[in-house]
Amino acid sequence: MDTHKRTLSLFLLFSILLILIIGSLRVIPVAYAGGAAFEDRRVFQLLAPEPLRDPPPENPLPPPLINPDPEPPVAGDWEAAAVPNSPSYQDLVMEIVNQERWANGQRPPLKRNTLLDSSSFGHSANMALRNFFAHCDLDTKSSPWDRMNAAGYYQNSGGENIAAGYSSPTAVMAGWMNSSGHRANILSTSYRELGIGYDYQSGDQGNIRFDNGNCSGDGGNHGPYYSYWNQNFGRRNNVYQ
Repeated sequence: MDTHKRTLSLFLLFSILLILIIGSLRVIPVAYAGGAAFEDRRVFQLLAPEPLRDPPPENPLPPPLINPDPEPPVAGDWEAAAVPNSPSYQDLVMEIVNQERWANGQRPPLKRNTLLDSSSFGHSANMALRNFFAHCDLDTKSSPWDRMNAAGYYQNSGGENIAAGYSSPTAVMAGWMNSSGHRANILSTSYRELGIGYDYQSGDQGNIRFDNGNCSGDGGNHGPYYSYWNQNFGRRNNVYQ
């Protein structure tokens, strides 16, 4: 009888240890050299702590970010292969976003979403073509949430970063990461998906309108900025990291 009890006790102890070991395994994304920062492959790793979890950003629409010394993209720059108005610029921003999330607390990567890409690019193009720079469309009065919904993306929570005057993905990401509100959006674990917009206006002039605070334009004597950037962040209950 004693032997039977000892055997049962050892079995139960082994079972508990096995459960604890399995519980410490988590599926995480893998970075690989020579392409996008994260691909769809997953590996099991024995981890230390879970990634940081934080509340939603206090202000999902941080003040528009402007390069104090705007300039067109420089020919011969190492990113020249990523031609303006091509998907390559957006891809580079996406890569840097997930690199920053991993470097700052090993936060889960955001997933690229084509609907958010559409709402982001549409707003970047409209700002460039219709000479305004604001979260609110100063002509149609649409908000970021309106534009996301119009693109077919219905979010539980969302946010937007915009910037103007930055000539490359590395420059605009450095600007956003050095701004507390934009940084909070980029690193927030409240978001799971991201869309990126970029539009380059070679003939940009000093007639860009800003928002007076009530989705109404001011005198329009700002700029030129040439490059218009947008990030739309979203979270839907049926999308997991």
